[in-house]
Amino acid sequence: MIRDTRVSLIFLVCNIWAFHLPVAYAHILDTDSLTIVGVGNTATFTLTDPAGCTAITDVSADDITLISVSPRETGPVVSQTYTVTAWAVGETHIVVFWAEATTELCPGDSGAPRVQVSVVPPPRPLERQQRWLLSMYRGWRTRQHLQR
Repeated sequence: MIRDTRVSLIFLVCNIWAFHLPVAYAHILDTDSLTIVGVGNTATFTLTDPAGCTAITDVSADDITLISVSPRETGPVVSQTYTVTAWAVGETHIVVFWAEATTELCPGDSGAPRVQVSVVPPPRPLERQQRWLLSMYRGWRTRQHLQR
């Protein structure tokens, strides 16, 4: 019984100590996919490091005929927002390569998260449906008038 209590106490102390260790973060994206409605429109995503470590970045797109991304590369930044402009309808991926500077608090990690980008055409206008509904209404009104 005493041995079980010691083991439980040691286990409890180790868990409390482990939960108070600093957590290492890497640069993370605020989204893993973007949908842009209509050619010429834009969307944004952000790469950031919650721990405050700086990194240089370089961005590339799998299909540069569908989208463009700016800025293409940056100097040391903690957070960077990228703007994606749609040039054609389709799907592609963006890869954000990042590398941290090694400091006392930053381990010098690197990574290459991906963002899926879908460019879709805008929805068709309701004009055709509105004309059809109007013609249905006019036909109903005409029939009502003839039945009187």
